[in-house]
Amino acid sequence: VVITSLPTNGSLWYDSGSGPVQLTSLPATGLSIPVAQIGNLQFRPDANESAVPYATFDFALANIGTRSPVATMTVNVIEAKDDPTPATPATPIL
Repeated sequence: VVITSLPTNGSLWYDSGSGPVQLTSLPATGLSIPVAQIGNLQFRPDANESAVPYATFDFALANIGTRSPVATMTVNVIEAKDDPTPATPATPIL
């Protein structure tokens, strides 16, 4: 898999063996990720954001000198409600 563009929103993180690192730029030819390591690629939305669609990024498939046309991955982020937390400690009512 070759990542050819960064997401329009949120971020991509990749762990090549020394811990996840945010991808802030890509080589001109794209970032090649071996199929066995594709599980080390993560998309992370920005905090407290959601949308459908939320972000897109482009990728291609490559195999020994051949490369597929570029395709677009669309990422949807569904809002998750946080449990409410009191601003001050709760005081029992007697």
